This record gives sequence, C-alpha cells and structure tokens, in this order.
Amino acid sequence: MKSVFVIDPGMMEAGGHHAALLETLIETRQNDVNLSVFTHVELDNELYAKSIDSGIDVYRHFKTNFYQHYEDSYYLKLSGVQTYIRLLAWEYSQALSYVAQQNENMDKIICFYPCINWEHASALSLALASITKSPLLHHKVCCMFQPLKSGKEMDLYYKSSFRQLRKSSEVKLYASDWETKIYYDSLDLYIDDFHPCYLLPWHKLKVAKKQKSIIPNVLVYFGDAKVNKGFCKLPDLVERLLLVYERNIRITIQFTMTWENPALETAIRELKSLAKVYEEVILESRFWSASELVQNLNDTTQIICTYAVKDYQHKSSGLAWLASFFSIPVVIGGECWLTREFDRIGVNYSVSSELSVRTPSFAKSEREVEYKDALFDNINHWLLV
Repeated sequence: MKSVFVIDPGMMEAGGHHAALLETLIETRQNDVNLSVFTHVELDNELYAKSIDSGIDVYRHFKTNFYQHYEDSYYLKLSGVQTYIRLLAWEYSQALSYVAQQNENMDKIICFYPCINWEHASALSLALASITKSPLLHHKVCCMFQPLKSGKEMDLYYKSSFRQLRKSSEVKLYASDWETKIYYDSLDLYIDDFHPCYLLPWHKLKVAKKQKSIIPNVLVYFGDAKVNKGFCKLPDLVERLLLVYERNIRITIQFTMTWENPALETAIRELKSLAKVYEEVILESRFWSASELVQNLNDTTQIICTYAVKDYQHKSSGLAWLASFFSIPVVIGGECWLTREFDRIGVNYSVSSELSVRTPSFAKSEREVEYKDALFDNINHWLLV
C-alpha cells in the first residue's frame, strides 16, 4: 500500500485553494492509499471533522503564517526573512521526520506540497538536508507563484532557492500554470510538468447545465473577500446590474471573510442591505463544499470578474479553470493573466470596463489542448505516478 502525505502549512481557514484541495481529497479518498495531511494548527474544525470522517489522517502541525511574507519579501530581502525561513524549515523537518519514522517499511512514500514560494522552497531545502537515515521519500512540489515585483534580485532568490531544492534527485517541480512555467524556464529551473488543478475532483464530475433560462444567473463574486479582487466594487455593480437588467436577473455572491478590513466590512454591510431589499440578490457568506460549488457553477450562466486587472497582470486565478470546465462565459474589466489564460484554454469572454453590460460580445480561442488536459487530470493518479 502506498502512502501520500500532503504537507501544507497554508491549510487553515475554510476558504481559498487550500480548503478546496482538502475538499477534493475528501471527495476522492481511496481505500488502497494511506492519505495524511499536515496542516496549520488552526485548521477549520469543520474541515478537520470531514477529513477524519473520510478516513484521512490529519496532523495539525504548522504554526507559521504561510503568507506572512507574500507581499513584503521584495522589501525585506533575504536577510529580512531569514528568521521566518529557519522557523518554517524546523517545522518542515519535524513533519518529515515523523513521516520517515512511521513509514520505515513502506516501498514508496509521496510527499506533496500544494504550493510554495521562494521562501518556502528555501525552508524546505533546509529541512530535506537535515533528514538522515530515512526511507525513500518522493517529493512533488507545486510552483504556483511568481514575483509580485520583477527585478534581478527577486529572480536570484527564486533561482537559488528552487535550484537548492532540486539538488535532491527525489524532488520534482510542477508549474501551476503556463506562464509560471515560462518564468521558471527563464531562470533555467527545470520544471517536470504541470500539476493538476486541485480545486475540484474533475474526473468525477459531470457538467449538467440546466436548460437555458430566460433569467440569467450571474455569479459576480466567488472566494475570499479581497480588495484587489474587486469586492468593494460589488455594491455599486449589483445596483447597476439590477437597473440594466430591469431586475430580470439572479445575482449570486459567494465569499469568505477571515480577517478584519474596514473597507471590506463596509461592502459586506451594503451587500446585506441590498440582499434584504432585492430577492434577486443571493448572498452566500460561507465556504462552498465541492458538491455545492459544482451545483452552483452548473446553474451559472455568466461570470463577472471584478478583479483589479493591474494586480492580476501576472497573477493566476482558479476562476479561469472553473469557467473553462463548466463552459461559463466571463465578463472582465481589462486584459490580464486571466484573459491570456482564457485564450489558452478556450473560455468565452468579453472585455468591458462597464462589467454590467447586458449583451456582451464573447470571443473564444482554444490552442493549448495538452496543457488544458494536464490541468484537469485526475490528481489521485498523478500523485501516485
């Protein structure tokens, strides 16, 4: 029997791609595989309970804030994040030591790291160097990030940290998307392939679109409430949509809120007021399980993407892959990574600064078929290869 260990310090709150991965693992649990996850100590209680009930072993282990230096490492530089790196390295090494000790007689042990940035790569390489006399561990590492600000210094951090990580012959690197692979290639860092998008268990899903409704069902927000994803624009957008469509529309907003932010809290209050007045506005302030997400996307006729296109010039988003799989057209405010990804994987989309346009003109392109197939591959099969 094979053992798979998902090692993810970012797996904590019920929201975002970390929680979506855990939902996917729960939905696709295989009895012939020992599956364990090392999460943050503050893993959401409901996710924890669902995981245990499905037969997944859960270790609430990490205390480090996974995204602590996501935005400021450019300014702090290597010297400013050394303490963080060493603390995370210690936590990685403790987890890996436990994996090794508990699986001395296993033929193959797979350690899966769902997403790491350069500082996490540095920490993980230190941890791997500290593990001695262990059974053969195979490490699958997902490279999801690029520098938020370009520059030779950041390129050097990425190059040195991931090159150090690759020194182990049992480490393989996988890109999360087309442009991330191009970036790592530009640094002469060998990427083995793309990893499957783990937002949903694609191989188990059936796209079952309802017959075309007279009233459009528009999803105008999905995921963590964030300013750069346009959450604060929603009250005004909802009012404009109600006016443009003369209320012959269903407007769905799903979000999770896990930190305090005055601007976001103001927007939430305004959205709650609108939902009380207009039955056309559906406000879901909780995490959608995998089955709920599938049901809602099958019912969605159009997505409006409110993201700040300046911030998403080189930043990926699972929205593109969900829209592609469920064949949902998207209206977006400008050109960015999303529109380029739409072109690569065949999503109908319209660029409009208005966003509330009633009859958008959608364009479609589909070029990278093998890439698209890799994104929607069976993650269980991929993990065990």
